[in-house]
Amino acid sequence: MPEIEFAYMTHPGWYRKKNEDNLVCGRSYLPLAHGGLEGPAAGDAAPAPPLFGVFDGMGGEARGEMASYLAAKTAAEWPRLSAGQLDPLCRRMNRAICGYAADEHLRSAGTTASLLLFDRRGAVCCHIGDSRICRYRDGALEQLTKDDVLPACAGRKAPLLQCLGIPEEEMRIRPHIGRHSVRRGDTFLICSDGLSGAVSPEEMARILAGPAGLKQKAAALVGKALEDGRDNITVILARPCFT
Repeated sequence: MPEIEFAYMTHPGWYRKKNEDNLVCGRSYLPLAHGGLEGPAAGDAAPAPPLFGVFDGMGGEARGEMASYLAAKTAAEWPRLSAGQLDPLCRRMNRAICGYAADEHLRSAGTTASLLLFDRRGAVCCHIGDSRICRYRDGALEQLTKDDVLPACAGRKAPLLQCLGIPEEEMRIRPHIGRHSVRRGDTFLICSDGLSGAVSPEEMARILAGPAGLKQKAAALVGKALEDGRDNITVILARPCFT
């Protein structure tokens, strides 16, 4: 399996008081109340199989922030990473968030989850909600996930069909899991809707096509999204490196 080069960046945007996004890169995640990063970070994924993910919290006040943190922490600490463990992992993340909400007597605390796992057979996407996973290949950006939303009303954000943080007695979450090929030169993008809602796929592809490194490209994507800046923005770029 190739080593995975990666870069990530998160920013609260210009209008939100808190950054309710979180992420996981391998076994690392962001602390609670992180506020975003001053600039992009990067690394090479260690032994296998490397897991990457973006979590976009919701619920207001500290609820979304805690939900995305609990999901990221659970994913980073999950001991049995494999394609077959992604569904159980989603259920464990869901229980962690629901347990927090019950303990705090909260009616709502939730987060999206978009996970990307690399193994010897390629890449596996697992998602709940509207954070996206895309693959840049041969000059084109292809969305590998389907937004888990209901039809939008005019001028309003499309409501989610499901998210992490739904008690099992109300509805059993159903993660969408799919396997995808990996080729030399592919770059995978995972992002919250602070990026996908502000920057067109064509503009993302233009940035990813450039000669800059992954850190610079992550910063450029976030910078473009900050021209709108109404939402928290989180970006992970992952590129398999074949020898």
